[in-house]
Amino acid sequence: MTSGMRFPVVGVLIGGLIALFGTYWDDAWHTDLGRDTFFSPPHLALYGGVALAGATVMLWLLLRLRTHSRWRDAVRHPPLLLALVGILATLASAPIDEIWHTLFGRDAVIWSPPHMLGVAALLCVASGALLEVDSVAGRAGVLLRPLTGALLLGVLLVPVLEYETDVPQFPLLWYLPVLTLGAGVAFRLIEMRRQSIWDVTFAAGAYTLLRIGITVILSGMNHSLPLIPPIIVPAILFDLTARMHLPSAPRAVLMAITVYVSYVSLHQGPPGYLRLDATAIVIGLPVAALLAWLAFTATRPRLHTRTITTATLLLTALIYAGVAPPRALAHDPGQGEAIGTVRLTVEQNYPVAALNVVLEEHGHQDCADVRPLAVVGRRAGAVLRGPLQQIDRCTYTGSITVSAPGRWFIYVELEHNARPAEAWLPVVMDGNGLERTEKLSELYLPPAASGSLGQAGAGVLIYGLNIALLAAAVLVSRREILQA
Repeated sequence: MTSGMRFPVVGVLIGGLIALFGTYWDDAWHTDLGRDTFFSPPHLALYGGVALAGATVMLWLLLRLRTHSRWRDAVRHPPLLLALVGILATLASAPIDEIWHTLFGRDAVIWSPPHMLGVAALLCVASGALLEVDSVAGRAGVLLRPLTGALLLGVLLVPVLEYETDVPQFPLLWYLPVLTLGAGVAFRLIEMRRQSIWDVTFAAGAYTLLRIGITVILSGMNHSLPLIPPIIVPAILFDLTARMHLPSAPRAVLMAITVYVSYVSLHQGPPGYLRLDATAIVIGLPVAALLAWLAFTATRPRLHTRTITTATLLLTALIYAGVAPPRALAHDPGQGEAIGTVRLTVEQNYPVAALNVVLEEHGHQDCADVRPLAVVGRRAGAVLRGPLQQIDRCTYTGSITVSAPGRWFIYVELEHNARPAEAWLPVVMDGNGLERTEKLSELYLPPAASGSLGQAGAGVLIYGLNIALLAAAVLVSRREILQA
């Protein structure tokens, strides 16, 4: 690629980074405000970034058509082909997600099949850019390589976004194993295109700066903040073990140990972040080492294609078996039809959260058609319930005792004309004494719960597409290495 043709990498990189910021902004928006329309500001940022990356890839294709008379020859360029497939799948993930919510109701978790389709698709786009950056000569290539690696790493760490923003949907056991898996795949894809012994460290450093920037911007917007991940520590170890020429198995074990030491140390610090218990550490560490080894095995350049595919399928099956059974209702389950406005006030003195509810706007002033049901706390798959009593015409109160520190979503559950109604607010239970949290919220009729057989079948189909995209990114990168 000549210096004038470096724009495909630059355009994809800028679009991908905007989309990544939009993803974190959208998560904070859901935490603080709840679900919104498709045209909410975070969604516009997310899909605006995707549109920019998509426009860049299409222009890239048109420029190749100027020098290749046939479409087949134009798209035969592996980085471009991988990016094209990724863009098409990314654009398809938006309507698929909308249809999914229409058919199956609440499913706001990042691990839902349509959301993971978007992650796998963006992985292909980022992988295409990473392959193409090798053709950028001079200082531009030196600068673009760690930034493109940071985008790739950022995409593969999106699945742990909800853990790192303290809104865990699933048991804490899965946090660091999934993080180790994503980082392991990213590290290996970057290592395949290695130009320097510290390429992975430089990419992790650039990603850390990106996360700091995201946190600063979200702080300026008064949103809930993600933590700054210590991913550079495992990255340094990864580069050091590569220099020592260690086999995959000991590298995987050392990487898993480093991830746990660095992340567990971080999570024992500031209140409001996850705190992993002994069970999550003792069981999760060997699982993380196994997943890291599978990631290293699936991305070995000289491995048979069938072996890579088998390892990818096994890896995906292990994750799906672990996270598919439980329903996740810890974070923004999604509003339904609004029927009124409530003022929710929580006075928390860890571990007790006392909720006061005032129904401010409603069809009948005496609230005779509203019956109190329960106070509910949700976090990391745990659902705690407590009694709710009416103390005045439209005023209710109740309390629950939470089981762990961190951000809990406190719900009021009411019955309106024999139909369930609810509202919620996020509360950080941190043990720092008496604190008060207040929110004016919609009282809404929740959509029907998900979990039908049709949803399970659709999920299998979409996850199958996710596997195909992941395998494509690995196999194309591997092929490029072998032909280099």
